[in-house]
Amino acid sequence: IAAGIDSWSLMHSAGSAAANFILQEFPETLPNGAVVYAGTGNNGGDAYVVASLLREAGVDVIVHAVGAPKTDDAKRAAELLRLTRAKSVGEPTRAPNNVLGNQGQVVMKPQIIVDGILGTGQRGELRDAEHAAARAINSAAQKGDVVVALDLPTGLNATTGEIAGDAVRADITVSFGTMKRAHVLQRGQVGEVVVFDIGLGDHAEKNDGAWLLAEPRMLAPMVPQISWNSHKGKRGRIAIVGGDHGMAGAIVLAARAALRSGAGLVYAYVAKDSVLPLQIAVPQAVAREWSESPRDVHAAAIGPGFGRSTKSNRRLDAVLSATHGVPSVLDADALTLIAQGAENADADLDEIIEPASPSAHAISRLSAIAANRPVVCTPHVGEFARLIGEAVAETLEGRVEQAQQFATRTGACILLKGTPTVVVSPNEALPIIVARGTPVLATGGSGDLLTGIIVALLGHGASPRDAAAIGAWVHGRAAELATGRDGSVRGVTLDEVLVAMPAAWSELSAGTTLPAPILAQLPAL
Repeated sequence: IAAGIDSWSLMHSAGSAAANFILQEFPETLPNGAVVYAGTGNNGGDAYVVASLLREAGVDVIVHAVGAPKTDDAKRAAELLRLTRAKSVGEPTRAPNNVLGNQGQVVMKPQIIVDGILGTGQRGELRDAEHAAARAINSAAQKGDVVVALDLPTGLNATTGEIAGDAVRADITVSFGTMKRAHVLQRGQVGEVVVFDIGLGDHAEKNDGAWLLAEPRMLAPMVPQISWNSHKGKRGRIAIVGGDHGMAGAIVLAARAALRSGAGLVYAYVAKDSVLPLQIAVPQAVAREWSESPRDVHAAAIGPGFGRSTKSNRRLDAVLSATHGVPSVLDADALTLIAQGAENADADLDEIIEPASPSAHAISRLSAIAANRPVVCTPHVGEFARLIGEAVAETLEGRVEQAQQFATRTGACILLKGTPTVVVSPNEALPIIVARGTPVLATGGSGDLLTGIIVALLGHGASPRDAAAIGAWVHGRAAELATGRDGSVRGVTLDEVLVAMPAAWSELSAGTTLPAPILAQLPAL
């Protein structure tokens, strides 16, 4: 606006994008009518524009104004509504939203509810009128109405993701111009997110220090190409080291994911009694015992099912020595061993979640490793707490800061798993946020798949940061595809995620150009 983009044009573009989306997505529900809740600010102005255009399209609309519009643009939008088809704000013009069923029971007909009470300006708790309107929207949702929020559900702080009491829970959030942090912090609150271009132009692409959201348009150019005349040796020779007694499954999952991510040869180094299970489960992989050191490989993954004993710690040193200079993923048990050191290697580390003092040992050891090779570390929250020697922050802002500091001190790229996932690099100022995935990934072995994807990318020559961001996106998108196909988290296993990986890779390779004016989308969780 300060640069000369007309504020009313932006508001009208936002309202038009939302109205057109509703008209296209809900043709069977709109004949039952729509109820629009409008606040006093510009979010309310957006709502008035939506109501005007829905009425103009023949939809029966009721508008509930939380208060009189206060901004000039909101007043103009309210006047536009007043002039549209000569219907008064808040005046019902149709029959009650129910009919009698065959047995005489009352059957509710779902409506569209548009939440335009509060947007990006939300701070703290809701005021009385806003609180009452939000409760009314949530009550309607419980009865089967579909809630579409404009920019953000009322009661959700755009930056921190803080949720006010009785905040609106949306089925779909239509966002304008950009994805907001709250959209990735509170996926359960915002539902499906659709971001529309409203004419911000070059300002939408300006590097203003905001976090980077991993999406196909950004990631596609980072994906290493596999040439038409490649052979298995040129497609990446990968070593995956782990698979202690009873833990062959971790290597199986990592190896399968690496192969589905384009690796030409996968050498799996495991305990003697894990060799046969590995050969049976992944016949494409070359199974070798720990006594054979990895050599002549393009990338290595160390940690899945590696073990945590004193012997494991000595074996880790030997593997690191054998793979000197080789781009590496450090995951799972390898990270735990690095964090705790040999003196604590036999402790019950599952209970060590919040170490009492900063882990100087972890920083020193990881720094030495990262000094002679590109490194990606993929900790979950518990493993990261051990590495940094303190509790992991509850807020995403805090986690980004902790991860960035640790990456800077060690020289390693850090992928901190979570919802969303954070990727930081010691050589890049901006973190990458990966908001893909479903609760299907909240199960044992999920991290092993991610390790396999990342190590394959490192083997193809991707940088640690690129490999981590691409790997996290493909991992999450494959989970979304598997969940969407089966319709439920229950019943979906990591086998289905592996099966969905080719489709995820295909989407990413294509760059997934969304139809104008949609800029980005996130599915509901």
